[in-house]
Amino acid sequence: VKRSIYCVHYAVAFVQFATTIGLESRVVVSELTHPTAWDGHCIPEVYCRDLKKWVMLDPDTDLTFIADGKNLSVLEFHELMHVLYVNKKKHH
Repeated sequence: VKRSIYCVHYAVAFVQFATTIGLESRVVVSELTHPTAWDGHCIPEVYCRDLKKWVMLDPDTDLTFIADGKNLSVLEFHELMHVLYVNKKKHH
């Protein structure tokens, strides 16, 4: 089955809807391994005034990530995955 809706479509629609209801939001694009590769990902973030930070909400995968009881931004999630990857490599 060929997929006709991609993460960029979900991310842009989410940001447009969030902006319409007054939420500050943006699309974050992960780095591609090659300019013509389809291996990146577009993820919306919404600014949470209570937490005073950006929080990722991924409508494509229906996920958000939480560490220590707090929702993560895309950058925080990236940094956490990097630490876990480095620690895993040290133990192998």
